Amino acid sequence: MSGSPKRVSSVTQVSDHAQVPYSVPPRPAGNNGGDDGSTSRKSSSSSTSKGHSRSVSVGSSGAGPSESRHKRDGSTGAENTASTGTRTPVSAQNREVHQLALKVMRLTKPRMHRTAPVSCEAGDAGVDAEVAEAILRDGNGSNTLFGLGALCTLPQSFGSIFLGEMFSSYLSLHNESLEECHDVSVTAELQTGNDRTQITDTNASKIATLGPDKSLDVVVKHEVKELGTHLLVCMVNYRTAGGDKKFFRKFFKFQVYKPLDIKTMAYNVENEVVLEARVQNITQTPMHIEKVAIHASALFEATDLNVVLAGDAGTDPVTTFDTMKYLKPQDIRQYLYRLCPKNDSPEIAAEARAATAVGKLEITWRTNLGELGRLQTNMLPRTPSAHPTIETTVLDVPGGVCFGESFQLQCQVWNRGAQDVELTLRELPEKMGNVHFCGVSNRSLPTLAAQKHMTIEIDLIALSTGLQHIRGLALHDRRGNTLHEIFNLPDVFVTS
Repeated sequence: MSGSPKRVSSVTQVSDHAQVPYSVPPRPAGNNGGDDGSTSRKSSSSSTSKGHSRSVSVGSSGAGPSESRHKRDGSTGAENTASTGTRTPVSAQNREVHQLALKVMRLTKPRMHRTAPVSCEAGDAGVDAEVAEAILRDGNGSNTLFGLGALCTLPQSFGSIFLGEMFSSYLSLHNESLEECHDVSVTAELQTGNDRTQITDTNASKIATLGPDKSLDVVVKHEVKELGTHLLVCMVNYRTAGGDKKFFRKFFKFQVYKPLDIKTMAYNVENEVVLEARVQNITQTPMHIEKVAIHASALFEATDLNVVLAGDAGTDPVTTFDTMKYLKPQDIRQYLYRLCPKNDSPEIAAEARAATAVGKLEITWRTNLGELGRLQTNMLPRTPSAHPTIETTVLDVPGGVCFGESFQLQCQVWNRGAQDVELTLRELPEKMGNVHFCGVSNRSLPTLAAQKHMTIEIDLIALSTGLQHIRGLALHDRRGNTLHEIFNLPDVFVTS
């Protein structure tokens, strides 16, 4: 389809370490679209070609014995009403003849014609090198071994409809009688579960008078947003030359399948999230992937880790898949994104750490002769990592210290909890290395309010030369009687 329709396809929620949990309905054994089983069905095997489009007949309703009434159990059929608006008996319906015939066809683009290439080598008997070269090339100088010719093949079946693509249908209402019909209108609506959507243009699908052997043609388009069974209901209203009001409708059922299998994994790295998305083509045709992007939630900013070289002004960046635009059937691609909190404020950082949704994934692709498809997932979930209530970050440490001389380690302590804490700085003798406290141990610190931080200086002394790791320090919460060991301590180089 040409253009860029604004489509936001509803995809059920993606879970961590799991695939998108929407199911694919089983494919029907026969034609996906067709008549609803009415007695007057005409199986039209002819198809119409117009430009680069193909009209594949779904079903037709002609002048003849009318269809049976729509069954209460939901089975498809056709329904006829007289001018009074009441239903006529079944026997009367079977004898009723309509002046108009309705045909419904799906519009699809043609396929490239494939041929089995016949090669010829110079060493073949009776063929010289110049003749072999001429056989392998056409009049334009291109190699014919590619298998695609200059011809297109019109589709001979209803085909498959995938989520995120555009469904186009051609409705043809033809007057097969010798009399004029007045106030003619055709209405199409698409039913999916409990949802009904009218897809016909009100002005284009009406005509005041339809003469004999004349047609009312309507093209309808609809963005496919749901999986599963879809029911196309076509309703026709008209008035005969004698003033009688007539009505009939036809039902056409088809399935919508998912084109991609999406799996995600979310990795928590401190305050950041690394998102891995695996996209698999589960159709039978190659796809040209135009865009795979992440739309981060309000708490995060996203960075595309698939970009190898950032583009200049007016140029696109170079990505890891620039040389592999096509995704073959059953092929898988992996995309990486980094999501960071929008700012360094404690409130935003705390909300980002506790967030269970990180953003939406949007994928745009084209198939065959440029048909556009686009999917957007629901919010991608992740499992928040268990962060400690007390967090300690090293702010400053000397690059080198002297043996036997004290030095200071500057740290920032955050209270991530909802209650105030009273902390004591302690040493853990069993975990101490060659760097020890210098001064008073078990030093009490000021009360730290909830979601606040403070800066402390720790006096240390090195008792051995060389590269020494600082360890064995902890903060004790006197109110909660919990011990929080400090793990992210640096190394210092000690000289004599």
